[in-house]
Amino acid sequence: MKSVQAVYAWLQTRYPGRVHRPRTHVFAGRPGHHYLVPAPDSAAAAHELMAAISALSANAEASLVRLNDAFVVTIARASTVSDPVTVPRRTVGISRFEWLAHTHPVELESRYGVAPNLPTQSDVDALTKVNHIWGQETSTIVVCGAGEVLEVVHFSVDG
Repeated sequence: MKSVQAVYAWLQTRYPGRVHRPRTHVFAGRPGHHYLVPAPDSAAAAHELMAAISALSANAEASLVRLNDAFVVTIARASTVSDPVTVPRRTVGISRFEWLAHTHPVELESRYGVAPNLPTQSDVDALTKVNHIWGQETSTIVVCGAGEVLEVVHFSVDG
Protein backbone atom coordinates (compact mmCIF):
# COMPACT_ATOMS: atom_id res chain seq x y z
CA MET A 1 0.00 0.00 0.00
CA LYS A 2 2.82 2.41 -0.74
CA SER A 3 1.00 4.35 -3.43
CA VAL A 4 -0.89 7.51 -2.61
CA GLN A 5 -4.02 6.00 -4.21
CA ALA A 6 -3.81 2.97 -1.90
CA VAL A 7 -3.46 5.20 1.18
CA TYR A 8 -6.42 7.28 -0.05
CA ALA A 9 -8.53 4.11 -0.38
CA TRP A 10 -7.45 2.93 3.10
CA LEU A 11 -8.34 6.31 4.63
CA GLN A 12 -11.75 6.22 2.89
CA THR A 13 -12.55 2.94 4.65
CA ARG A 14 -11.66 4.45 8.04
CA TYR A 15 -13.24 7.89 7.50
CA PRO A 16 -16.03 7.51 4.90
CA GLY A 17 -16.98 10.81 3.31
CA ARG A 18 -14.25 12.70 5.18
CA VAL A 19 -11.22 12.12 2.92
CA HIS A 20 -10.59 14.50 0.04
CA ARG A 21 -8.15 15.48 -2.66
CA PRO A 22 -8.31 19.28 -2.78
CA ARG A 23 -8.22 20.91 -6.20
CA THR A 24 -6.06 23.80 -5.02
CA HIS A 25 -2.79 23.86 -3.11
CA VAL A 26 -4.21 26.02 -0.30
CA PHE A 27 -7.77 25.29 0.76
CA ALA A 28 -10.34 25.74 3.50
CA GLY A 29 -10.72 22.46 5.33
CA ARG A 30 -13.62 21.18 7.35
CA PRO A 31 -13.25 20.00 10.96
CA GLY A 32 -12.65 16.27 11.24
CA HIS A 33 -11.77 15.91 7.55
CA HIS A 34 -8.56 14.62 5.96
CA TYR A 35 -6.95 15.98 2.79
CA LEU A 36 -4.30 14.34 0.64
CA VAL A 37 -1.82 17.00 -0.44
CA PRO A 38 1.26 16.92 -2.69
CA ALA A 39 4.58 16.26 -0.97
CA PRO A 40 5.97 19.58 0.29
CA ASP A 41 9.17 20.80 -1.41
CA SER A 42 10.71 21.65 1.97
CA ALA A 43 9.90 21.95 5.66
CA ALA A 44 9.49 25.72 5.23
CA ALA A 45 7.01 25.19 2.39
CA ALA A 46 5.07 22.73 4.56
CA HIS A 47 4.92 25.24 7.42
CA GLU A 48 3.67 28.00 5.11
CA LEU A 49 1.03 25.67 3.69
CA MET A 50 -0.13 24.67 7.17
CA ALA A 51 -0.43 28.30 8.32
CA ALA A 52 -2.47 29.23 5.24
CA ILE A 53 -4.77 26.21 5.59
CA SER A 54 -5.34 26.93 9.30
CA ALA A 55 -6.33 30.52 8.52
CA LEU A 56 -8.75 29.48 5.76
CA SER A 57 -10.19 26.78 8.04
CA ALA A 58 -11.52 29.25 10.63
CA ASN A 59 -8.18 29.19 12.52
CA ALA A 60 -8.56 25.51 13.39
CA GLU A 61 -5.50 23.46 14.21
CA ALA A 62 -4.19 21.54 11.22
CA SER A 63 -1.84 18.55 11.35
CA LEU A 64 0.41 17.26 8.58
CA VAL A 65 1.33 13.58 8.62
CA ARG A 66 3.03 11.19 6.26
CA LEU A 67 1.41 7.80 5.72
CA ASN A 68 3.75 5.71 3.58
CA ASP A 69 4.21 7.95 0.51
CA ALA A 70 1.10 10.08 1.07
CA PHE A 71 0.95 13.43 2.86
CA VAL A 72 -2.29 14.13 4.72
CA VAL A 73 -3.57 17.33 6.33
CA THR A 74 -6.20 16.83 9.04
CA ILE A 75 -8.31 19.70 10.35
CA ALA A 76 -9.09 19.53 14.07
CA ARG A 77 -12.69 19.35 15.14
CA ALA A 78 -14.20 22.76 15.82
CA SER A 79 -13.52 24.37 19.19
CA THR A 80 -11.05 21.74 20.35
CA VAL A 81 -7.32 21.69 20.72
CA SER A 82 -7.12 18.12 21.93
CA ASP A 83 -6.00 15.10 19.95
CA PRO A 84 -3.77 17.04 17.55
CA VAL A 85 -3.12 13.92 15.45
CA THR A 86 -4.73 10.56 14.79
CA VAL A 87 -2.09 7.87 15.28
CA PRO A 88 -2.68 4.66 13.35
CA ARG A 89 -1.63 1.33 14.75
CA ARG A 90 0.96 -0.67 12.85
CA THR A 91 -1.59 -2.27 10.57
CA VAL A 92 -1.14 -4.20 7.37
CA GLY A 93 -0.25 -1.72 4.67
CA ILE A 94 0.94 1.16 6.82
CA SER A 95 4.70 0.86 7.00
CA ARG A 96 5.59 4.50 7.66
CA PHE A 97 3.93 7.14 9.80
CA GLU A 98 5.40 10.54 10.66
CA TRP A 99 3.72 13.42 12.45
CA LEU A 100 5.49 16.21 10.61
CA ALA A 101 3.85 19.32 12.05
CA HIS A 102 0.72 20.89 13.44
CA THR A 103 -0.39 24.45 13.85
CA HIS A 104 -1.05 26.56 16.90
CA PRO A 105 -2.99 29.56 15.55
CA VAL A 106 -2.48 32.54 17.85
CA GLU A 107 -6.19 33.22 17.41
CA LEU A 108 -6.75 30.19 19.71
CA GLU A 109 -4.15 31.26 22.28
CA SER A 110 -6.65 31.47 25.14
CA ARG A 111 -7.57 27.78 24.64
CA TYR A 112 -4.06 26.40 25.00
CA GLY A 113 -3.38 27.08 28.65
CA VAL A 114 0.24 27.74 27.63
CA ALA A 115 1.91 30.17 25.24
CA PRO A 116 1.22 29.12 21.63
CA ASN A 117 4.93 28.39 21.09
CA LEU A 118 4.92 25.66 23.74
CA PRO A 119 3.52 22.15 23.37
CA THR A 120 0.23 21.54 25.15
CA GLN A 121 -0.28 18.46 27.27
CA SER A 122 -2.33 17.04 24.38
CA ASP A 123 0.65 17.60 22.06
CA VAL A 124 3.01 15.78 24.45
CA ASP A 125 0.52 12.94 24.94
CA ALA A 126 0.07 12.55 21.18
CA LEU A 127 3.82 12.54 20.50
CA THR A 128 4.30 10.02 23.30
CA LYS A 129 1.73 7.77 21.57
CA VAL A 130 3.46 8.27 18.20
CA ASN A 131 6.78 7.42 19.84
CA HIS A 132 5.38 4.28 21.45
CA ILE A 133 3.90 2.95 18.18
CA TRP A 134 6.23 4.37 15.51
CA GLY A 135 9.42 5.40 17.35
CA GLN A 136 9.23 9.09 16.41
CA GLU A 137 10.73 11.33 19.10
CA THR A 138 10.21 14.87 17.76
CA SER A 139 7.58 16.90 15.94
CA THR A 140 7.01 20.54 15.04
CA ILE A 141 4.60 23.25 16.13
CA VAL A 142 3.90 25.94 13.55
CA VAL A 143 2.81 29.04 15.45
CA CYS A 144 0.78 31.05 12.99
CA GLY A 145 -1.51 34.02 12.75
CA ALA A 146 -3.56 35.44 9.89
CA GLY A 147 -2.18 32.73 7.61
CA GLU A 148 1.47 33.55 8.25
CA VAL A 149 4.16 31.53 10.01
CA LEU A 150 5.21 33.40 13.14
CA GLU A 151 7.49 30.81 14.69
CA VAL A 152 8.51 27.17 14.21
CA VAL A 153 9.09 25.18 17.38
CA HIS A 154 10.42 21.64 17.56
CA PHE A 155 9.44 19.58 20.58
CA SER A 156 10.24 16.10 21.80
CA VAL A 157 8.86 13.41 24.05
CA ASP A 158 11.50 14.11 26.67
CA GLY A 159 10.87 17.84 26.74
